[in-house]
Amino acid sequence: MPGPAPWRFQRTIFGVANSIVDADKRILVANVPASDGPLMAAAPTMRAVLERIAARLPEDNELGRLAQRAIACANELDDAQGDACRPRGSSGAGPKLRDIL
Repeated sequence: MPGPAPWRFQRTIFGVANSIVDADKRILVANVPASDGPLMAAAPTMRAVLERIAARLPEDNELGRLAQRAIACANELDDAQGDACRPRGSSGAGPKLRDIL
């Protein structure tokens, strides 16, 4: 289970480079490419935004359906399954964020 939000990208912490740390300053992942760090650190916030969008929009709204699909994929990835998250017709090695959102 990931640590508590907010997560932050640290260029260096405890002598470890390019890390994502949780609110308790525990390292969640290290040696992240510097250009990806801030995006990865924003993951809990992005998920919360998607949940708010999905909750507020009617079921027949395209944006609401897209938000619900992204949340479902994130849940499956959390459970280490992820098969339903592959783009339709894809046999690739797993979902990419650009395909999910």
